[in-house]
Amino acid sequence: MALTLLFICRKQEVLGLRWKVDYILDVRKSITPLCLLKVTQLFRNMEPDQVLEILGYDPETREDFIKVLPASCFEMVIMEEDESPCRIQIKKRR
Repeated sequence: MALTLLFICRKQEVLGLRWKVDYILDVRKSITPLCLLKVTQLFRNMEPDQVLEILGYDPETREDFIKVLPASCFEMVIMEEDESPCRIQIKKRR
């Protein structure tokens, strides 16, 4: 079970705004504690205003990430839990 970390830059159309995704972390085939560790490590190394997209199968992923990341340091950009895989985008605050 390996984490797939894709360093891909692409643009997303969100509510008429353009969001640039700086990192995509695919945790669909990983163990939850390991993916939480990877998210915190990656988030710590991100610059302010960069966006991280997380792909996973577990709809409770969002709650897990909120527990490990301080609420004051990020904002939720997109959260799509109805689709498979779940897609979450978080933006690091200044």
